Amino acid sequence: LAIGVWVGFDDERPIKLTGAQAALPIWSELAVRLIPRQHSDFDLPSGIVERRIDPRTGQLATAQCPEHRTEFFIVGTEPTVYCEVHGGGFLEQLKETFGVSP
Repeated sequence: LAIGVWVGFDDERPIKLTGAQAALPIWSELAVRLIPRQHSDFDLPSGIVERRIDPRTGQLATAQCPEHRTEFFIVGTEPTVYCEVHGGGFLEQLKETFGVSP
């Protein structure tokens, strides 16, 4: 989605307003009304995987990571090591992979 707004006269008279005063309110109103209607789900293209990572380390996020985000990778380039700063390791990998605690 791209939204562009132009405000002015067609005879080159100045409107004596800045873009923030004239165009931005119109752009904001359109954006607020249109963006929630977009469908955010999409099918991943083949060869792309989604992983939850710790943004600090770039490693796979664990339940102990204070922050995490979802990133997309080309298959084979995704991180394979769990976050070593926030409790990564073999037991954490079992929990994250199988959803169980040993």
